[in-house]
Amino acid sequence: MVEAVHGIIGKKFQILHHQLDNKLLTKADTFCKIACFLNNKFGMGLNSDRKLETEILARIALTKDLPNLFANQVEEAGWKRKKTPFRVMTSGDVLDFPELSEDQLKVYFTGTYQYSQFVSYLAEILDENDRLTVFFLKEGESVDIQILEAEVPSRHIKSITIPHLHKI
Repeated sequence: MVEAVHGIIGKKFQILHHQLDNKLLTKADTFCKIACFLNNKFGMGLNSDRKLETEILARIALTKDLPNLFANQVEEAGWKRKKTPFRVMTSGDVLDFPELSEDQLKVYFTGTYQYSQFVSYLAEILDENDRLTVFFLKEGESVDIQILEAEVPSRHIKSITIPHLHKI
């Protein structure tokens, strides 16, 4: 929600999305307060996730105190620091990949805004034949681990491509 509102305010009040002249820096907090007030008073409320609100909040409550075992595994195995044995995945490699509805994906991503960001990133990484190159972890001792990797271009720095790992 915070990112969605930030995006809305950024589009309505473009001065907040650009570099400010040094003379205006002392007034930046005032500009933000005014923009937020105007958005709260006259902007339309975000209702796109109203029908999924209960499921999204339940998912957040269920997972908020869980340790991030996947991040720990990535750190312990050193997958960010060394060459990891990922290989290109074909459709024959994953026969039991989960199929989720659009609403299930919105709950998984905790909202419509994050879901739309996912769709946007996906569109960017498809090749000219609308194919997605995804890699999977193939380690001899841990064949049962189901880890996918996709290279996603950074939204902030155009020349950087960031590998993203995801456990399924």
